[in-house]
Amino acid sequence: MFISKHTFLVALGALALVAPVGAASADGPLASVSEKLGGAPVGVGRCVKTSVAMAGATVAMAVVVTPGDGVDPGDEFVVRGYVFTPDQVIVKVCNVSQDTATPEATVYNIRLLR
Repeated sequence: MFISKHTFLVALGALALVAPVGAASADGPLASVSEKLGGAPVGVGRCVKTSVAMAGATVAMAVVVTPGDGVDPGDEFVVRGYVFTPDQVIVKVCNVSQDTATPEATVYNIRLLR
């Protein structure tokens, strides 16, 4: 079996990238936390967003965003993140419901995958 920095596992047709336990490397994920988003009404099809400075971020990186306080913004909302420019990540909470709704206020964990 070939083992490199990362081990690829295939299970039930899904491919997962697993970093070795305890390994710290220059090609690991970058992480940060946003300011709180939410707590105020958001119109149908509208978003609230924030910008987060993350040194080393590039537009080629994948962004994973999760609620940081364990607070789900609500089923009416979709949370997404993307690298807008080098070193700058945008986090958006968008209302996908049929009515104006208020997302729970929370910070968001951000991870960039190289």
